[in-house]
Amino acid sequence: MSDGGVPKETERAGSRGKIREDVLRIKSDMSSLSIDVTKETDSSSEDRSKTREMNLKSQKTSSSSPPRPPEAATKEGKAVVVKKGKEEPEEEEDPKTVVEWIARASIILADIKGNWRDRSKALKQLQTLATTEASLVHADETQRECIVSLLKTQLRDLRSAVIREACKTIQCISDTEKERFSASASELLPTLMDQSACGNKVISTYALRAMLDVIRSAKPKGVVETCAKYLDSSKNWKVRCNSVSAVSIVVSRYENAKSDDLLLRKVMLTAQADAHAKVREEARKCFRCYRERFPDCAKQFLASADKRAVQRLS
Repeated sequence: MSDGGVPKETERAGSRGKIREDVLRIKSDMSSLSIDVTKETDSSSEDRSKTREMNLKSQKTSSSSPPRPPEAATKEGKAVVVKKGKEEPEEEEDPKTVVEWIARASIILADIKGNWRDRSKALKQLQTLATTEASLVHADETQRECIVSLLKTQLRDLRSAVIREACKTIQCISDTEKERFSASASELLPTLMDQSACGNKVISTYALRAMLDVIRSAKPKGVVETCAKYLDSSKNWKVRCNSVSAVSIVVSRYENAKSDDLLLRKVMLTAQADAHAKVREEARKCFRCYRERFPDCAKQFLASADKRAVQRLS
């Protein structure tokens, strides 16, 4: 018996019953908590999946829709294009005069390190001035010297696209100005000759074509003398061959070609004895032009030449 008169066994049973009730209550609370956690987890995973699906749909929509054109803005009266936070000015108009062209080209064509597209564009602009506006007719000596200097610089480039435009520019100016371009053509001749024999076939073709066209139309002075020096000193057979081709044009086109008769004979004799077959072939072509233009001089030349030279030239 306990002090209060309640049996001990009854007291123990009552305490065990309370403990059991507390345990059951705790278990029910824990199960309800786990259900709530599961619901929250499921709802959060559903939210994440929905968010992922929405992102995928937005990516597909943005990739399929065409890019928006850059918005136009105005700054100091000039239209500009806003692109990625930067403002790019509109393209400038082509120059209308030689003075305007030189002001721009003296920066763009100062060397061969700049953007080749910009340099090609500048050369095309000069072609337009030479062919349509004939502005070069009124250019003074200083302006002509500046143009020739810029063209010589671009002729030393290794890009065929720039060489092509430089050669086309020289041809356009020469065709427009004819013999007024003679002095400038004499300065460009050595550079064109060197490039006509370079290893790049595309560049050499453009340079040779430009050189021969300039000799035909501008008729620069000192061509025979320059070519005679190349024949004596150059180790490149292409340079020697192109030199003889240039002399052939002088023989057939120049009115005063006969004044260089002794030098012409020297060129033909040197070329017919060359080690390369193509140089000897050009020597025969040159002699045919010489004989057609100056038959009397040709007879005298053959009479003074040795039999081997006569056989090779005939």
